[in-house]
Amino acid sequence: MVWKIDFHQDFALEFKEYEDTTRLEFMAIVELLREEWPSLGRPHVDTLQGSRHANMKELRCRGACKTWRVAFAFTPERSALLLAAGDKSRAKSNRFYRRLVTNAEKRLDEFLKEATEKEATSDESA
Repeated sequence: MVWKIDFHQDFALEFKEYEDTTRLEFMAIVELLREEWPSLGRPHVDTLQGSRHANMKELRCRGACKTWRVAFAFTPERSALLLAAGDKSRAKSNRFYRRLVTNAEKRLDEFLKEATEKEATSDESA
């Protein structure tokens, strides 16, 4: 089974600014996630600790961008939503993960709220 993967709109804009090599390596690991989830585990995917969302995960890049982490979560529609990323080598680990989790949670909350509102609107018009 091939899994659907989406970019949060804010992360999509940030992703466009990354260096070409980083983007290519990201897309390789994203493709692996698309094809191999849910059997894909460490070292590629792990639970993102410190999040209030139980389904928050981190995608770990390999190769030249091996210190990069991508926070993602599965939506109620069972697609993976890529939320935020960062280079772990540029900050202390605890600080890095606090920022990554905070940013990812904010975006996931926003996404879920919009999805709920959209569903309520479509229910009202039916």
